Amino acid sequence: MSQYLEFYVKSKEDNFTYLDAFSRSTSMYRLFNEDVGAPYEKVRKMTKARLQEAIEIGTGYLQGVNDRKKKQEDTLQLISSFNNSVDEKMEAIYEHQEILEEYDESIVEWEWAMNYLRVLLNMVESMSYEGNEAGLYYGIEVGNPTVDDIVE
Repeated sequence: MSQYLEFYVKSKEDNFTYLDAFSRSTSMYRLFNEDVGAPYEKVRKMTKARLQEAIEIGTGYLQGVNDRKKKQEDTLQLISSFNNSVDEKMEAIYEHQEILEEYDESIVEWEWAMNYLRVLLNMVESMSYEGNEAGLYYGIEVGNPTVDDIVE
């Protein structure tokens, strides 16, 4: 059974509107579950600082994938100089190309996630004027949150 990281917008009247959800298999879920700290069956108000931290950490993950991809590309270039048979070289090239495709998919996902978080950052900044009780909230497996589900 899959869990979901969920985002909600809370109005000043304390009504929560579902915004989006991300399954366990996504980089967004990983980032919030492992690094930012998403509450389970509760919601936490998203702050500018939390989003900036998430973007910084996610950008680090993205850089790590890019670095690993570069090393994989360098290894792929070396394969042609090996003294193995053509069949062995082709098998090695094929394996390395599959890994490169996985890195490409991961890069696209992390770039998308960072852009999404920048949009959320703009939302939080526009909602964060003094006295505004509205806000962006997040949590894992929340369902239909109420103000009683808010944690610090």
